[in-house]
Amino acid sequence: MINFNKEKAAEIVKKKIRKKRNKLFPNLDVQYIRALEQNDTDTISDVVAKKEALRNATNIDTGSFDTRDELVQLWPDELLGKTPFPTGSIS
Repeated sequence: MINFNKEKAAEIVKKKIRKKRNKLFPNLDVQYIRALEQNDTDTISDVVAKKEALRNATNIDTGSFDTRDELVQLWPDELLGKTPFPTGSIS
């Protein structure tokens, strides 16, 4: 039987999330500055919300999953795009 260390698995996913989100922050910073220059409060609010969601993406509770597949399902596709992890059970 294969042991599944939930803490280590969650850290691996968090590391991938951080790597992906760090590529997204610079573009959001540019959008924010441009919105400030134009006094576009709607865009400012949208960018702030997106950045906050990206920061919170690593808040993975180890009690929210029991298997590798369940952990992979926690990948925030809507924020980061397709998961870098293969889906489906590993035999």
